[in-house]
Amino acid sequence: MNIEDMQKRIDEWFREIGAEYWDVKSMGLRMAEEVGELAREINNKYGDKPRKIGEKEETKKIDLELGDILFTACCIANKLEINLGETFKLTMDKYEKRDKYRHSK
Repeated sequence: MNIEDMQKRIDEWFREIGAEYWDVKSMGLRMAEEVGELAREINNKYGDKPRKIGEKEETKKIDLELGDILFTACCIANKLEINLGETFKLTMDKYEKRDKYRHSK
């Protein structure tokens, strides 16, 4: 599924359930929360901070946190009428020009 399809599917789902997007500030805070949850999962699995005693590990937790971030990014983009596919092309152009040799060995 491409990013435009994701945006469309989310928008259709919101219409189906009769909901509205949160305001942009709330969604921005939600994004920060989701990124924090991803960071926690990465730190638990690969970093120096183990899970709390008794806290079970879910094998797909990092995948799901990335999915939550994508969902939230699509919601923000939909609210602001931003086409993430077009935005991604502009971002890649920037990285391909500015950082063309930056990460080469």
